Amino acid sequence: MDFEKLILENIDNPTELERLFRQDPKQFKLCFDKVFSANPESIILQVWNERIHFTPLEKKDFKKGDELRDIFLVILLSLLAGTVAKLPGFFGTIQEDFFYPRNIAFSILPMISFYFIIKNKVNKKIVLSVAILFLISLVYINILPDLKSSDTLILSCLHLPFFLWTLVGISFTGDDFRDSSKWMEYLKYNGELLIYIAILLVTGVILTGLTIALFSVIKIDIKNFYLNWIAIYGLAASPIVATYLTRVRSQIARNLAPSIAKIFSPLVLITLISYLLTIIILRKSPFTDRDFLFIFNVMLISVLAIVIFTIAERKAVNSKTLSDYMNFLLVLLALIIDLVALSAILFRLTSYGMTPNRIAVLGINILIFINLAGVFINYIRFFKNKSTITSIETWITKYLPVYSIWVAFVAFGFPFIFSFK
Repeated sequence: MDFEKLILENIDNPTELERLFRQDPKQFKLCFDKVFSANPESIILQVWNERIHFTPLEKKDFKKGDELRDIFLVILLSLLAGTVAKLPGFFGTIQEDFFYPRNIAFSILPMISFYFIIKNKVNKKIVLSVAILFLISLVYINILPDLKSSDTLILSCLHLPFFLWTLVGISFTGDDFRDSSKWMEYLKYNGELLIYIAILLVTGVILTGLTIALFSVIKIDIKNFYLNWIAIYGLAASPIVATYLTRVRSQIARNLAPSIAKIFSPLVLITLISYLLTIIILRKSPFTDRDFLFIFNVMLISVLAIVIFTIAERKAVNSKTLSDYMNFLLVLLALIIDLVALSAILFRLTSYGMTPNRIAVLGINILIFINLAGVFINYIRFFKNKSTITSIETWITKYLPVYSIWVAFVAFGFPFIFSFK
């Protein structure tokens, strides 16, 4: 088959050119350059030329010198993260049970934020704002009184990392922090980050086992040293190294992430339906069982995360896919679960009184319900061809600040509102 002749004959026929390309991409590319050099004025061939020879900017600009600087930066930030995580080991006066609940997030998130600030060349005003908020958060959480039985202290320690996650997001989006598409990219980054961290941790566990076994053969016990130092530094470094990998990624995580989401969506749907049917048959009630209510909320957050991640990885085409219908059913099921959870929380509030924990759980359940309801409504509009898939993405990204405000309110406000109870 004379591809060069066929391309020339169909120079104004995009459909036939696409068919030829799919038939034999390698041969098409070999013959295309000759045709294009003879017909550079053709707009269609100009588009095809960009398509065939396109190199992403992030890879085009990623020269050898940049790569070495990036690796050096990652090593430096990883060592710094590990050192922060090991501060109680360096200074005997720092108590581990005081340090880690309050500061473990500060060993990682500021380092990732700094990495994005450097790589994205973020505006100085944004850098200053992010730095000040990190500093205020660090000082605040460490000056709170050390009350072992304080629920509000625990709530602050649990919610503050999510507020810091928002600051990392601002560093990621940079000067475009008002652009919802950049926040969608940030959500995609988080999904890919989890995949790379999982790969790094599995590799790390294997390496740890092999290293300890090798040294044990020659009668040298390095287990305690390795686990207390090398492993800690490795754990602290894994999110930073994973962040670097997402930046210079090939298509591995990009292809793996949506595949995982597509596999997990139906599995989670089947699991949740089975679980709900089981608790109905066994007459289990979240109204009186606190642990049961906790599981309900874990399910809610898991479903929300899967739905958001699946949508974030979805291509911006308006054709309906099986994934969309799976997501829609997941959202519907999550709304039902959330209504049950909200009813149980309100029951516990009216029956047992108001506590910081109950108010915090009630608040996040209301926020999740509104978020899911928005996704549900936008999906219905999408199925009726009254809106595009981007309307769902926009709703998700525009709603993120609501969570940020809430976690900041719980972390910074609850201890004082409830007098450190």
